[in-house]
Amino acid sequence: MATNTVTDLVVNQYIRQPVPLNKDGMDVYLSGQLQEIENSMKTVGEGSLQVVDTPPARPLKGMLRYAVTPWDPLGNGFQGLVVYSGGAWLRASDPENVQATLETSIAAATSAVTSLTSTVTTQGNTITAQASNITSLTSTVGSNTTNVTTNASSINGIQGKHTVKIDNNGHVSGYGLISTANNGTPTATFSVAADAFKIGSPSSASTVTPFSVYTGSRTVDGVTVPAGTYIENAFITAANIKTLNADSITTGTINAGNINVSNLNATNVTQGTLSATRLPGLSQIAHITSSSPVSLTTNNAETTFQLTTGSLTAGSKLLVLAKFRFNGTSASNAAYGTAYFESTGLLTDSSNTWNRSFSEYSGINSDAGFVFNGFAAAVKSGSDGAVNIKIRIKNTGTNNRTIQVDSGVEILVLAVEK
Repeated sequence: MATNTVTDLVVNQYIRQPVPLNKDGMDVYLSGQLQEIENSMKTVGEGSLQVVDTPPARPLKGMLRYAVTPWDPLGNGFQGLVVYSGGAWLRASDPENVQATLETSIAAATSAVTSLTSTVTTQGNTITAQASNITSLTSTVGSNTTNVTTNASSINGIQGKHTVKIDNNGHVSGYGLISTANNGTPTATFSVAADAFKIGSPSSASTVTPFSVYTGSRTVDGVTVPAGTYIENAFITAANIKTLNADSITTGTINAGNINVSNLNATNVTQGTLSATRLPGLSQIAHITSSSPVSLTTNNAETTFQLTTGSLTAGSKLLVLAKFRFNGTSASNAAYGTAYFESTGLLTDSSNTWNRSFSEYSGINSDAGFVFNGFAAAVKSGSDGAVNIKIRIKNTGTNNRTIQVDSGVEILVLAVEK
């Protein structure tokens, strides 16, 4: 059965009408809107539960009132909650009366709480409009109270916000999205106030949270973990990082202006030009690089590359590095060579001359070539003075097969700080 706005309790919900573009019609618009607001508030008041000692001037079906003396709505001296059935006041605690009337009262109260509130004001020639929808839920057990508030609002057609706030016994958290015009350009900000923010799979079987943000320190397996952003597995195309602290780094190429290394453990070190000007704890004291290739065309032919350092203090710790490449010149026959490192005034093993043959590398396939990198730690022996260091490369093949030592033979001597 349809409701009757004349005889039934019906809450009139206020709905704001569009603001007129013509300022000349603003007075009529505001007057009409205020009248609509007044009518809506009147029906809300009629639908609210009130304690009264006199009967309402215009009772409506569905009205709830708490009667006190001298009003006697039932004619038997009853004081308490009564409801108007449309023809008489009835005791609201009777089940048959409650069933017929409470739905109307609850609907009226709900409409009053969740209805959209819109306010239009005028100050001189300035017109502002604001619409908001606020919902608040509160539960209390004993001394514990939790409140959840949702607020959505729109202002002047240029600003909007939606916020959710939870106040759990004074611990306030929530999130908010606000969009506003900044110098005529709309901008939006999404903010979160929480102890932790996580992103995970909606699957109930998955417990993985690949992205987590913690705003305070926490304890995990007995270890205190500081606040920060924690990513389980990140794929980043390009990153600018001011400070990197990593347990392990696996990469293809590292390009760096400076690398500070306490301990270097490498299976192989391949370099172009050797330079120690940027290695802490080391200083370059001698360096040569050959500019032309040398061919060794007969058996036992050899060539020597050498450098002499400046005066060194006896006992100085040195690091000697060398690099060279040699090839056979025949595409069908192998050529063989042996490289020797020699020095004068340098103690490397237990003798004054380091004459170590790298014969394990002497078998050379002629069409592949071979690049050799060698290094050795040594101490300046004897008294103060210069050190002479040589790389002697010898053709140790047979049948006079030619080997070629390419240009770029390099010797580098570094002093190690004590």
